[in-house]
Amino acid sequence: MKKNIILTIGTLLFSANVNSQSITNLQKLKIGEKVPDVRIDRLINSQSKTSKISDYKGKILILDFWSTWCSACLDEMPHAVELQRRFPDKIKIIAVTNQKENVINAFLKTHKQIAGLKLAMSLEDVELSKLFPNKLLPHIVWINPDGIYLGATSQTDLNAKNIDKIWATGAADFSEYKNDDIQFDSGKPLFVNGNGELPIYEYKSLLTYYQPGLPTSIGTKKENNNIRIHATNVTLAMLIRHSLGLNSLQFPQNRFLVTPSDLEKKVFPDSNVSKSQKMFCYELIRKDTSRLGAYKHMLNDIESFFHIKVTTEQRSVKCLTLVVNGNNKRLLTTDNINENNLHDPTVSDKILRGGSVYDFIYYLNNNENLPPIIDETNISGLINLHFHSDFKSLNALNSELFPYGLTLKEAERNLKMITIKKADNDF
Repeated sequence: MKKNIILTIGTLLFSANVNSQSITNLQKLKIGEKVPDVRIDRLINSQSKTSKISDYKGKILILDFWSTWCSACLDEMPHAVELQRRFPDKIKIIAVTNQKENVINAFLKTHKQIAGLKLAMSLEDVELSKLFPNKLLPHIVWINPDGIYLGATSQTDLNAKNIDKIWATGAADFSEYKNDDIQFDSGKPLFVNGNGELPIYEYKSLLTYYQPGLPTSIGTKKENNNIRIHATNVTLAMLIRHSLGLNSLQFPQNRFLVTPSDLEKKVFPDSNVSKSQKMFCYELIRKDTSRLGAYKHMLNDIESFFHIKVTTEQRSVKCLTLVVNGNNKRLLTTDNINENNLHDPTVSDKILRGGSVYDFIYYLNNNENLPPIIDETNISGLINLHFHSDFKSLNALNSELFPYGLTLKEAERNLKMITIKKADNDF
């Protein structure tokens, strides 16, 4: 018995020594390499407070690097939870952050919807970030059931299609592999002094096609007498919205009137069109101008480069109004449980729990087969909805909504629309 005890203690001491060495010796992994059996510490929403990479052998391990300040990370978490529920025997998703435990605990206390997801999280991470260094969040790391690193992606590739592919073959075929090696700071001018390259200047207007490795972002910033508009890897529709001081929440695709059809395909390209053909980077830096003046300059640049004419007009348009048609007790809820898979294109069985009418309207307005949807329910509380998205007609959709006391009615409303057409001087 004494020999066994001594041997066990020796093993523990040796393991601790190996672990302490691994923290300093860990280096960035390459795709196809075996992932070292490092510890995953400070786990919450998990059966144990610590684990190892090898504990998940036989499953696809998905490490979702995030931070409390990353809104895209928070938006993606309900989808991650839905995938975990859908594939409990095939995947394990762990949200990884290097933020301190007290910071996360305070955050979860004030963000009940995120806390209610009960997504497994690893806090105060050090080792995983050395293996999978990242600058842009969310950063999704994929490890196959044999412990092989398959690559990192954005949240776009976190879907059932890729899970099925990896489970069947052990290999991945992501739409885009994430590259965080590029030195980039959205707060600095594009392509200048290590942020691209060029000298300092007083005025700048720049437009390029898609740049791999940069995030999708757009914004306007004013400092002293300078105003700067920056956009990286965004669509033409996003550029146009921003130049008008609008966003996708206010003006989804069905609030655009684009003619002819070939121009519409440029503004709203199909999903199979490569990013290099449908995404752009833009920057404008000007002195002594207002935000409105900068937006006008941006719009002029867009119109000139793409040979188009953009206006906003009040139009009487055919639309659908969402109204209450009777008893909606099944619709209303006070549950704090949050579940939303409305924007997962691989799922036709749609669930919205603990959401809002606005969430549902936003989903419908991003369906290219529907006209503008107007909320006339006057419902401000939380709702639950469960329906199928493969509806073939308005009647089919209404049949899904009827049990919840809702109806979509055809109507005409005077709405502000974005109109786009080819410029008179040709395209």
